[in-house]
Amino acid sequence: VAISTNLLHATPFIKNTLRHSRQLLQPGGALVVNEVLVTNAFAQITFGLTDGWWLFEIDPERMRGNSPLMSWEHWRSLLSDAGFQMACPMRGEGPLVQQAVMVGICSLTTRRRRAEQLAVHMAMSVD
Repeated sequence: VAISTNLLHATPFIKNTLRHSRQLLQPGGALVVNEVLVTNAFAQITFGLTDGWWLFEIDPERMRGNSPLMSWEHWRSLLSDAGFQMACPMRGEGPLVQQAVMVGICSLTTRRRRAEQLAVHMAMSVD
């Protein structure tokens, strides 16, 4: 299990970040992502003064926004693209409505398929 709280958004290329996160997990492992979904004036003033806040500007996935934060749907899509199977996506209510916890399960079949492809490639290289 890998747990991230309001961290993954602060990376320059979110697709790479999620792919690397997935590579850290064993088949069937879980990535628990807790992220804020929308920005506000306080966050912009506070975190906007840090270099890390602006790393998203070169990321094609987030260039159109005014912050590194992404919508619920965008997170779900990116996790799926990185090979995670979604389980237990939850959004907050009341004062936590702008917060989400998403759990991505590392697919067993994708890892098996990669291993099989590697075995075939290695067998062909031996011949």
